This record gives sequence, C-alpha cells and structure tokens, in this order.
Amino acid sequence: MATPLVSIIVPVYNVERYLPKCLHSVVSQTLRNIEIICVNDGSTDGSLAIMESFAKSDPRITILSHPNHGYGYSMNRGIRKATGKYIGIVESDDWADPIMFEQLSDFAEANDAQIVKSNFYMDWTAPSVRSEVFEYFDYTEHGITITPRNYDGAKLFRKKPSIWSAIYSREFVTSNHIEFLETPGASYQDTSFAFKAFALADRMTCVSRAYIHYRQDNEESSVNSRGKAFCVCDEYEAIEEFIESSPDLHSLYGIEVPTIYDSFIWNYERLDQTLKYPFLVRVSEWFNHLIDDGKVNWNFFSRQQWKKEGFQSIAHEPMSYHTWREDEKAQKLGAKATIHPIPAGFVPHPSVDTPFISVVVPVYKVEAYLRGCLESLVNQTFEDIEIICVDDGSPDDSALILKEYAQRDSRVRVITKNNGGLSSARNAGLKIAQGEYVLFVDSDDWVSVKCCEVLHETLDGRDPVDAVVFGTTIYPGVPRPSQWLHETLTVMKGYRERITLDDLFNESCFRVFSWRHCFRRDFLLDNELTFPEGTPFGEDVVFSFLAFPKVTHGVVTLSDELYRYRHYRANSLMNTATNNPSRFTQKQLTIISEVLDIIYSYSEAASPDKVLQLALEFMYGAITSCPEPGKSLQIRKFLKLLSKHHLLGATENLNKAQSNFLRDLQRHPNVLLNLWKVGRSDWIVQPLRRVVPPSRAGFARRMKTLEKRLDQQQQMLASIRNSVNELVQLIEAERNETPESQETRP
Repeated sequence: MATPLVSIIVPVYNVERYLPKCLHSVVSQTLRNIEIICVNDGSTDGSLAIMESFAKSDPRITILSHPNHGYGYSMNRGIRKATGKYIGIVESDDWADPIMFEQLSDFAEANDAQIVKSNFYMDWTAPSVRSEVFEYFDYTEHGITITPRNYDGAKLFRKKPSIWSAIYSREFVTSNHIEFLETPGASYQDTSFAFKAFALADRMTCVSRAYIHYRQDNEESSVNSRGKAFCVCDEYEAIEEFIESSPDLHSLYGIEVPTIYDSFIWNYERLDQTLKYPFLVRVSEWFNHLIDDGKVNWNFFSRQQWKKEGFQSIAHEPMSYHTWREDEKAQKLGAKATIHPIPAGFVPHPSVDTPFISVVVPVYKVEAYLRGCLESLVNQTFEDIEIICVDDGSPDDSALILKEYAQRDSRVRVITKNNGGLSSARNAGLKIAQGEYVLFVDSDDWVSVKCCEVLHETLDGRDPVDAVVFGTTIYPGVPRPSQWLHETLTVMKGYRERITLDDLFNESCFRVFSWRHCFRRDFLLDNELTFPEGTPFGEDVVFSFLAFPKVTHGVVTLSDELYRYRHYRANSLMNTATNNPSRFTQKQLTIISEVLDIIYSYSEAASPDKVLQLALEFMYGAITSCPEPGKSLQIRKFLKLLSKHHLLGATENLNKAQSNFLRDLQRHPNVLLNLWKVGRSDWIVQPLRRVVPPSRAGFARRMKTLEKRLDQQQQMLASIRNSVNELVQLIEAERNETPESQETRP
C-alpha cells in the first residue's frame, strides 16, 4: 500500500459495547488512503476479538497490544507506529462522520497547516437520543488559518482539549517532541498534549463543521472516572515544565493560568463529594505557587472577573470557595437538596471514641446552606471530634442531607425532634455530647477547617479553662455588615481568670453570639447551664449573662477568625422576626427584662450606668424601627422597666447617641413624661378605665387635654396652609413679570 495520507489512532480499553460502531465509522471513511492503528491497552473484555474481526476484512488495520499502561502510553506508541503525513485520533467509544478525514486533510493540504481543528458533536443515547454541536469556531472563522497562541486573546486554550476533533502534521508532532504524559492509569492526558500543540503551532486551520461524535454517557469512560481526582494536576505540572524549559514561551504563563482554572473547576465539579475539598487543597497549593512566582497575568481574567475572584479564593482559602459553590448550586436548584450517591466500596470516616470537641449543629429549614456547613466540619484538620446534628423538625430536605453525611462520616450523629426552636435544639445536642469541650455552630454558617485544630492547640496540655472566645469573619459582603458587627466580632488575644459583670458590659465579645464561644462541657453541666427555651431569638445574650459570671477556671480569648458568620439571608430567623417590628420589639423587651433580672440576681454590684447603656443599646434598633401604635406602648413598657431597676438617673456616662435616644424616648408624643404617671398609668389607670367610669372632674381634664392638642394641631395646619399660599403667590408673581422687570429686579 502507498504511504497513507492519514494515520488514524484508535486507543482501546474495555469498550466492547461501543467499539463496533467506532471501527465501522473509521473503515467507512471516504478517504481510502488511510492506516488504522488500534492500540489495545490490555483489554479484559471482548474488545480484542472485535478488533481482530475487523482486521481480517480490512488490511489497513494494524493491532498493537500490550499490558494495561494507560491512555498516554497507548497514544505515544500509536504515534511512533504511524507512517501517514497526518495523524488523526478516534476514541473507541466515539464515532466519525464518513467525510471527516477527507475534508480535514484537504484543508491541511490547501493551507500547509500543522493542525486542522474542527467543531464536534456531543452525543447522548440516554434517556433519549440527542446531539449538540460544540462550537469551537463560528461560521466567520471557517477556513481561516491562525496562530493559536496569538489568536483572539488565546481563547482556544480555554476550550475543551478535544484532541480527536483535529488532525496533526506528523512531522510537526514528532519534530517538536509533542507527546502524551504516560501516567499509569491516569485520565485527562489530552490536556498537556493539546496545550503543547497549540503553543507551538504557527499555522492552524479552523473548520466550523462538526465531524466527530463525542459520546457523553459512557460511564466507563476515563473522563467519568471520579477516582482519578488529581490526574489533571499532573498534566499542568507537565505544562509548566514545558513552558519553563522554553524561554521563548514564558509569555504563555498568562495563557496557562486561566486554562488551569477552567480545567481544575471542570474536574472539581465531577468529583465525588468526599474528594472535592481535598482536590481544592491540592489546587490551592498550586495556585499560591503560581501567584508567588509571578506567573499570573490578571489581564487574562479581565473579561471574566468572577474567575479571577474564584482563583484568588481557592488560593487563599479553599473552603471558602468550596462553601460558596455549594451555596450557589443550592440556590440554582431553588434551595432543594441535592443528595450525592455514595460510591460502591466507600469506607466512611470512623467514629471517635473519646472526642476532644463535640460540635453541636441545630438544623431547621437550611437545606440551601447545610451542606457547606457540614463540609467545613467533616474536613477539619483536627479529627478527634463528634458532630451532633439536631434536626429540629425541618419541613424541607435538610434531613436527607444529614442522613447522607451520617453515612459518609461516622463522627456525624443525627438527632430528630419536634420543632422547639434554636435553644431547644442546642440543649438536645448538649445533653448527649461526649467531648471535653462543646462548640456550637449554626447550620447556615461554617467554620475554618483549622478551627478545631487551633482550639485543641490552645487547650491541650494546660489546666482546663471554662471557655474560649474567638474571632469571626463576616459574609456575604452585600448587604454591607454594620460597623457594630465588625467591632463585636473582633477579639483581642488574652486570658481572663474571671469575667465580671463590667467585662460583659464593656466587651460585647462575651455577651453575644454563642457560636464563637467554646465551653468546657463539665463547666456547663456543673452549673446546670442550658439555653433559655421559649425565646425565639436573643438567647445568646441571656445565656452569656448566665454563664460567664460563673467562670472559675478562666477564659482564653483568641484573635483567630475561626468562625464564618452569614450575617444576612432572607429567610433567617432574625430577618423573619424583624419583618414584624412590633412583635420583634416586644420580644426584645422580654429578653432585656430577663437579662436585667439575671444581672441583679448576682451578689456582685452592677454599675447602674453600664446596665442602662446595655439596655439602651439592646433596644435601640427595635424601638426605632417599630411603627405606631405599638411604638408608644413599647416605649412606655421600656421606661417602666428602667424605672423598676432605678436606672433612669444613671445618665452620667452615657455617650451622645445613648443620651439622645433616652431623651427621645422620654419626649416621645403619647408617652407621659412624669415617671410616676408612666408607672401608674400603665399599672393602674389604664386597666381601671376599662371597668370604672371616670369622674366628672377627670372627664373634664381629659377633654381639656384633647381640646388643647386639637388647637395645637389646627394652629400647625393653619401655619402650613399660610406658607403654601405665600409660595403660590410668589410663583404666580414671577410668571406675570415682564422681561424688562426681570432684568431690573435685584
């Protein structure tokens, strides 16, 4: 046979189901001057027999067989065996249109091209037969010859490698030593081959027609092998070595980095849930290396800013990116839970007999965020923990997610109970906790993967302390968190032997947000400390005033930001509560009343001015957002509470904002200023008026008061009416002025 124009390489491994269709499409090519090199990579099914059957009837077929070494080895062996002017590739589970190699070789000959690259089909056979064109080029690019590294911002480097939708000059491939990476049993080995070919080619012809049919639903395909999680990393290490060895190609680092991002994220999305975060950790090291070595050209991300942000997020904090992706997927699915099947033979993480830390996670209606929370816990760098998830009667699919994680990780324990609120769920988890220390994590938040490791390093090998308080990172950035929130969640490193009431008044890190407090379990049990049930929110403040004054073995404070607090979500408990300002204000008043009762139950004297400051700070947001008529009622109740504890006179140390707020409360319309009247009106007069007819004198005084208010309102209305009339007259006068009078008017 004359020297073939095209050598078609068909790598084969255990594809007896699809191989006949593939080989039939190759032997049926309209271009007859071809050789077909089938490389059998140690198939254990009937693939070899199928190849031998086709070879008997077509002498153009050559079969190369060897023990299983992987795709890269097979492809390199096929290239070395090839004798054609051009090399083509057809994967053994795909198939080609009959005219593919005739038309591609015609383009190559006409344009003296080193590569001819075409579009291709993406084909599915289940659940229904369908085919879609993957557009590498549009019709305006058809037939043009380009240099890939210089073409349109090097956009081709960021597309699927798809090495089989092209033909390559054999002399171009062999003289430039473009080979496949021979990683045993690996996948994604077309990645480095395609990059090198695009980087070195000076002449590539673009074809907008599709020829090859790329099968999408072969579960045995290497591209679907989720167990080969890190092979793509090997490919890009090879690419970096290739660029590094060629000084003329160093500019390609700018092209390589966005390509790495796309390939890595594509691979990340395909991995089993247990492999996703470990893969990101490996990628994080790689991205940091690229940044530190100055190999990242951010200009290549200019059109896709979100990719730049993703790259930086993976580099600096991979769990942050991982959690964001979980949130994003849940939101796209309408917050419906996605359950990931557990692979056959999967071995769950073993349980811990004596956990150092018990993590209690109350769960209620958080399926959109729960997976991110649990990912941050099961991937902790310190593993001697138990994760107690309390399903508080969730009406959504949160329970399904909890079941999945309990099957994947035996450290995850799930309690199911009727809905009783956050405090009830925390108490249920605390009741069965076995750890030396207890950490509370809200199920729509998450923690640094080093959270438990830092706590263990802080606590292990020293005398027990009753609590650890640590810093917090706030997200998302929109809406913007308040300055108060930033200040409250910032903690200074130190140690306190005891926590006084003044400490609680002066430092908000002790009195709010129990999820950034880690308590010694025996301290909680010995003092019979539980969260106040029946309180829908604000339970942290009550619990803090119950717990911290009882500390006898000290508190460690850490500046480390170990917690990630979601300060806003539309359907959170707090946002739901604030949607009804009147009810929210009433609840806040109940909570501060309970806190004041706790404060005055201690033998330690509380500074009245500090107590007043605390009360004003606690009620400010609720009262200012509360509409009438409930606002006046709640102000009266609040002033009555302050009066009960003799706090209204403790105004010496109030700051300006607090003083103004207290003044506004006392001067608010419909609020009686005299404290005696405040107390008596609410306690005695108002209830009596409902059952006892007023005296004539009382009725007369009441009528005079109402008449006086009516006169004042009428006077104000008359003043406004006069002002409006004067303004109307002035406008009419200006309209009637002549141009001459306007010029002479001063």
